[in-house]
Amino acid sequence: MARPYPFNESDQLELDPTYQELLRDEPVSRVMLPYGGEAWLAVRHADVRTVLSDPRFSRAAVVGRDMPRVRPELEDNVNSTMNMDPPDHTRPRKLLAGAFTTRRVEALRPRTAELTAQLLAGMRAAGTGADLVEHVSGTDSCAAAVVVTS
Repeated sequence: MARPYPFNESDQLELDPTYQELLRDEPVSRVMLPYGGEAWLAVRHADVRTVLSDPRFSRAAVVGRDMPRVRPELEDNVNSTMNMDPPDHTRPRKLLAGAFTTRRVEALRPRTAELTAQLLAGMRAAGTGADLVEHVSGTDSCAAAVVVTS
C-alpha cells in the first residue's frame, strides 16, 4: 500500500522520522503524491544515484505528461536542464561547471554572505512565524527527497 507523500508539512529543518524508517526498512517504496497518483520514492544514496544516472529513468520522457507529482503544475519546459537527459543535459552542465569551480565559489563567498544577511534581515522584519524558505529562496516549497514517477 502506498503511503501519502510528502510525509508532513514541517516548518523545521529536521526530516520527518518516516525517512529514517524507510531508509532502514524500505529504501524504495510506493508513495501517493498529492497530484497524479502513485510513484516510487528512493531514499538510499545508492538508489538515488541509480535513478539520477540510469537512462531508464528519463526526465525528458515525462515533460508535459500528467504524471504523479508533488506540485500542482506540470513540468512542461522542454528546454530546462532539469528536464533533459544526457547527452542534451551534459552539454549545458559542462558549460556551467566552469562557473562553479572551488576558486569561483570562494570568490563569490563575500557577496553570498552579504545577500544572505539582507534576506535574513527581511525575514526578521517580517516577525515571528516568518517562513525561512519563502524569505531566503523566494519559494514556498522545496524537495527533500528524490521522487521517481512510475
